Amino acid sequence: MLRLFVAAALLTLLSSTNGQVLQKFAKPASFCMPTEPQMEGPYYVPNSPMINGTLCQHTGPSVFRLYMSGQVVSAEDCTTPVPAVIEAWQANEVGNYSQFNFGDRTNFDCRRTINTDQQGRYDFHTTFPGRYLIDGSYRPAHVHFKITPLDSQYGSTLTTQVYFEHDVYLGSFGQYSTVVLPLINRNDFQSFETQWFVYIKRGGNGEWEGGMDAFGNNGGGGQQGCPTGPVQQTNQGQQNVQQQQTQRLPQPQTQPPYQQQQFRFAGK
Repeated sequence: MLRLFVAAALLTLLSSTNGQVLQKFAKPASFCMPTEPQMEGPYYVPNSPMINGTLCQHTGPSVFRLYMSGQVVSAEDCTTPVPAVIEAWQANEVGNYSQFNFGDRTNFDCRRTINTDQQGRYDFHTTFPGRYLIDGSYRPAHVHFKITPLDSQYGSTLTTQVYFEHDVYLGSFGQYSTVVLPLINRNDFQSFETQWFVYIKRGGNGEWEGGMDAFGNNGGGGQQGCPTGPVQQTNQGQQNVQQQQTQRLPQPQTQPPYQQQQFRFAGK
């Protein structure tokens, strides 16, 4: 009995380490609802390289890291896999987009095309996306996605974005909860992990209807990013936000913007 227990525990640990235990972040069946479309934004570039594994390659050892995995499934029964092609793109750690902020049209850093497996599963790691100014305020950290099901009965392409809970730049998300994700520490205080289940209904989830996005932004971008990484939602954090928003060129913070002893994301 003890041997079986140890073997089961080891299997769970190994699976958790490589990001394959989807149950860690699994939502209850009542949560199963079509994933909301979001705006494409001005920085989409087609034909990104098809490389599984990493999204941002040109990063240093001191940046915050994000490990993301999940599954694309049918919103009809919440279990039927929907194999898909996923395009993902994001700002780098200082809030800049390749090909736009650097002018190099051959640079596809932080842009990838990912094939799910036949069960609709995917996983990748990346730099935690930097925030950037737009209209005098910062957009919350986010990653853009285009998800194209291989089965045409699920529509053409779902364009959306994901955000992260307790980001101090994140407004009230209300019905947009399917694109706001929890985070936990992975191996150290600079590495974070999340999982995202994409629910697609037959005929597709529709398109973003225009106007503001879920968080009151119009989807543009800035040349200068603010300090990257998860942000602790405290009184001091709110003061830091107000101070940063008065500066056109915010300086990097000298301390991590969260408490290291907390293994759950800020605010938990």
